[in-house]
Amino acid sequence: MCGNFLFDGYYFPIPVEFDRYSGVPNVLLEIEDKKYLVTFDLGSDIAIYLNKSILEKLDKKTQGVARYLDLKGGKHETPRYTLPSARINGYTARHLETRQESDSFLISTAIYDDTGRTQEEIMSHDNGSIGRDFFSNKNIFLDFPNSNVILCKSLKELTKRGYQTEKFIAVPFQITRGGFIFNVEMDQGPLRFIIDTGSTGTIVRSTFIEGEISNKIRFGMPVFSTSKFVMNGTDFGSFDFHLLDMKGAAAFSDGILGMDFLKHHSIFLDLKKQIAYIDKISR
Repeated sequence: MCGNFLFDGYYFPIPVEFDRYSGVPNVLLEIEDKKYLVTFDLGSDIAIYLNKSILEKLDKKTQGVARYLDLKGGKHETPRYTLPSARINGYTARHLETRQESDSFLISTAIYDDTGRTQEEIMSHDNGSIGRDFFSNKNIFLDFPNSNVILCKSLKELTKRGYQTEKFIAVPFQITRGGFIFNVEMDQGPLRFIIDTGSTGTIVRSTFIEGEISNKIRFGMPVFSTSKFVMNGTDFGSFDFHLLDMKGAAAFSDGILGMDFLKHHSIFLDLKKQIAYIDKISR
């Protein structure tokens, strides 16, 4: 890897821009001297997903076929490859598991889309995504209120660079096969959420609210509210969430914490300590 390494760590700022339809963060991924705008998706463990038209042009090693389930339990199959390297704003990753994006997966999971776009328009708009494995267990600062993601060795380094980290709240989390899990106390009870920057909204498994009817529908899903959203004793206030019969990878959790929360609260993820430092102030 190359880039901005320090004597006692690393610091790689990565600018993000938010998709005008879904609101999810996008970053510029450089492969073989060409740049592609892709989704920054911590809900995925796979290093890279790429559109078929992009993959066809790249030097890669075939690794067979991957089979997986989506959020709704749909089954998908797609080719697997290894890419020698890829780069984002000075940070280079190597020997990357890369999968071809599945058209059926894109169509099935486009639950955010209320724009009236056709399936062809949704797919043509999507170059791909990068997931957790792209960053090789580097600590990650999600500074979405300032349109940045920063790979950073320590909270101390952020403090040196002017961030008011003394206002951040320490919240323990777990690293599982399904992602980064946070315990949250809501009106509906204690729930386990996976952080998913590839999700527009926060979603809760439908079994947590049975027999109740919502008069509000958004993105094709019923919307409910909680008067509290408490992590490690700190209440982040009232919050709306969507209800969905989640299956597949979501079996590791009770819900998904999406960009409707993450875009307004800066979060530093210390993967070694498994502690997140969250700015309580909504921006």
